[in-house]
Amino acid sequence: MAGSEAVTSALALPKSTSFALAVRLTVENACLSGAPLLALAASSDVQCSAAPSCVRSEHVAYAFPAGNFSAAHAPAVDAARDEAAARTSTSSAMWPKESKLWLSHGPGPTPKKPPWKKNKLPFLLFPLSTAMECAAKGLAGEPCAGVAQRRCGSCGAIAYCSKDHQFVHWRFHKEECARLATQMSRIDVLSQFPFTFSVEPLALNHTLPSMRCLFLESIKVHLKGLWKSECICGPEITSVEDLSITAEWNMESSLCPCTEPENPVTRPLASWEDYYQWRSLPLHSPVAVLLHWPLTLYHCLQLSRIQTSRHDGHATLNIHYLGPEKELLQLAVFAELLALFPGVHLRIELVGPAVPRSRDGEVVNISSYAHCSVQNCGCRSSTAPEDLNSSAVTLKLWKGLYHERYSDIVKDSNPHLILAPNAGVAAYPSWMPTIEMIREIGIPAIFTDFCEEAAHLASCCISSITGQPLGVPIQINPFRQPIAENNSSLYIPCYSNCFVFGM
Repeated sequence: MAGSEAVTSALALPKSTSFALAVRLTVENACLSGAPLLALAASSDVQCSAAPSCVRSEHVAYAFPAGNFSAAHAPAVDAARDEAAARTSTSSAMWPKESKLWLSHGPGPTPKKPPWKKNKLPFLLFPLSTAMECAAKGLAGEPCAGVAQRRCGSCGAIAYCSKDHQFVHWRFHKEECARLATQMSRIDVLSQFPFTFSVEPLALNHTLPSMRCLFLESIKVHLKGLWKSECICGPEITSVEDLSITAEWNMESSLCPCTEPENPVTRPLASWEDYYQWRSLPLHSPVAVLLHWPLTLYHCLQLSRIQTSRHDGHATLNIHYLGPEKELLQLAVFAELLALFPGVHLRIELVGPAVPRSRDGEVVNISSYAHCSVQNCGCRSSTAPEDLNSSAVTLKLWKGLYHERYSDIVKDSNPHLILAPNAGVAAYPSWMPTIEMIREIGIPAIFTDFCEEAAHLASCCISSITGQPLGVPIQINPFRQPIAENNSSLYIPCYSNCFVFGM
């Protein structure tokens, strides 16, 4: 296949085709045919054995096997550039016109060596602005002049609609620019996961609204069981009659933790690799996408070094879990705490405004694991495993803000730990009285957030109230969710439960 024919083939993909799907199809075809092929990518979810790690959401990537690129391909590249611009509502003028074999990506000087690994396809990388908000929006006298395509040349983390707005915003941005540049330098570290699952090519006429939907469909769990709330297609919390009934993994028993582990935990788990090895799960199992909730709780308990107390002759841990949202439709995943804390009764008070009013005060008892799809598997036995008799997870739902409901909650549950996943402390003023109350009662509190900047801003808010530095400094959560989240304000990487910090 000639270069121009390959480009034409790629551009003939339906308009609904996602960039990630396009890059996977064209790159894999290039590997098979050895012919120069065009690939378009605009998603951090792209996973391909031929694609270098530098393919990210802010790039359009053109893939050509080494040695086959020549000036003859320049018209095809120009046409592809214009097509990609049309697809993404950006201006092709913002992309370089030169037909170079490779270009630098991200902020900083052009590297001396090409950004691809040995035996990998070289890529032409062109910066691509996604649908970002202008950082000066609302601060400048003039309204924004279209899409925010102009990125800060120093940090690369924020975008502007025009040079004038960038100039206006500098008096605010100059204090954060170096910090954001440091955060941007951790992109590769945060995107490193041991898993081998990826988005598989689907029919080109798919109508799924997001890359997350595409991923879930590729593993055949879209809108099924525990996975229903993992994308924008899922139900609203208020529409669910019983929050305890969604307890299916909808996959083979070899891919999910539906029964007891072969052996108890003998040493603290420090990574997803440790957990998967302990649970005898293959790295192509996608269960980490949901299990980041209980594993983050486990990790926070390890950080806090909290000891269990005795209640009615049993070891007990009381957790006050603040601000639950999506996890309210995934409560069955907390059954994994049975395996992580054998012989312990965990009482988790789920407190937040997202709890449906009709569910306020509801108690959900978990004594067995979420089921796999194998009908004759032992996980479907009506009798709980014998050695789980002294283990249990009890969840109780409380609607409202923590500082408003605390006096009612502690009548039955004095907390060992307060946990606030994806808290957004700096974004919601309602956190201020809650943090003040936590300071007064002196209970260890751990927070998580989607990105490092949110964690930094939260730490500033917390320290301004407590007058003390963080008790647990900001650090990467090894059990963050392995699928990136969208961020319309910053280019910095975001993952659910990405960073952990505490007071």
